[in-house]
Amino acid sequence: MICCASVFFYRISLMQNRKTSRIYDAIIVGSGAAGGIAAHVLVNKGLNVLLLEIGPKWDRGTIFHTEHSWPYEMPYHGLGRPGQYDGLWKVNAYTEHLYVHPRIDRYATAPGTDFHWTRIHAVGGRTNTWARVSLRMAEWDLKPKSMQDGAGEDWPISYSDLAPYYDKAEDMLGVFGTREGLAVLPDGNYHAPTPPARCGEVMLMKGGRKIGIPVIPVRKAILLKNRDNRSACHYCGNCDYGCATGSRFSSLDAIIPQLLGRKNFTLRTQAAVHRVLLDPKTGKARGVEFIDTRNKLTYEARARVVVLGAGAMESTRILLNSKSREWPTGLANSSGVLGHYVMDNFKSGFVSGWLPSLKATEIFNDDGAGGGHVYIPRHTNFKGGRKSSVLRGWQFQPGSGSGAFPGYSKRLEGFRHTSVAFSCSGGMTTKRRWLT
Repeated sequence: MICCASVFFYRISLMQNRKTSRIYDAIIVGSGAAGGIAAHVLVNKGLNVLLLEIGPKWDRGTIFHTEHSWPYEMPYHGLGRPGQYDGLWKVNAYTEHLYVHPRIDRYATAPGTDFHWTRIHAVGGRTNTWARVSLRMAEWDLKPKSMQDGAGEDWPISYSDLAPYYDKAEDMLGVFGTREGLAVLPDGNYHAPTPPARCGEVMLMKGGRKIGIPVIPVRKAILLKNRDNRSACHYCGNCDYGCATGSRFSSLDAIIPQLLGRKNFTLRTQAAVHRVLLDPKTGKARGVEFIDTRNKLTYEARARVVVLGAGAMESTRILLNSKSREWPTGLANSSGVLGHYVMDNFKSGFVSGWLPSLKATEIFNDDGAGGGHVYIPRHTNFKGGRKSSVLRGWQFQPGSGSGAFPGYSKRLEGFRHTSVAFSCSGGMTTKRRWLT
């Protein structure tokens, strides 16, 4: 359900340490999608947990100060200096105070390459600004070789193994949605139905029915009812800039507040973990070494279990730094491929247009929750679905509605047309309606 983070578990032994005398049951590195969930589970199981986070703990009431800012209130009308944000994903005038700037804090890359992964160094990590779409994998997603096309390998687990954990995750996240009974997309447990489709999305649903492509209400981790000091969504639509009311799920708002104050939980912020410490006698991990980013001093912490949940890139960096005589190229890197073959979702860009049938129609507020209210599940290369020459298929996440920036509509005569934009990212589509 929650992705974009890697978790590694290691059994580690007890050992005296000259830096500290306390031995935790578990040290967790990172507090976002992986580390935050690990902390929730282990603390509630009664383990004594130390959670280390490289950044600060934000106050959601002040840090997301651009959430409701109009372009005319922002420098350069919210677009930045010419070229300032070109080629950057998610980093813009509204969010640059949230993200680590990939051109300033760069990765070491091979000659001739320019790779960056957008990161947030703060409690909650990228759960503070994630897209919130929360879907379940189906049985055939886990068994592609035997149930789909013979390519790849089957997972050693089945949907029935995951279903109870999907139930728990959806309850904690606060997912809205509707039960559609589709084998390709298992239904979940939803606290509320999806908000009504916007006018452009209604037209998309009608068009989908004509050509046999399902367009269903989307499923997202956004509260539509008040819960645990988190308010129901107020429909500002700017989830990408953070959420001052905590309506969308983040570990900053939904997990950490429930753990703070417990005797078996310690949160240490501004702690940049450098490497995993190994017991020279057993070869097992015994703790971590970290740098306090405020005083620049190095510390060691010890535990029986170490969880690296700092994201795919940061967890890999820590493993590569954890060199020893037994692991000369980095911990868990006997194959030599750690840090290689990194793959992200591919993205097609945008296809833009407008809907003439909505021209000169009544203009009304249908902002709703952030992003689209509908979803197009995979509909190709399975029994009863469409056939395609590509292997397997794709899904779309459309959206519709007006936005703060006019974009292409400013080039249209009269500024009155209703416009549509589509993009595909591993099968991801967006659709917007501009009424200026």
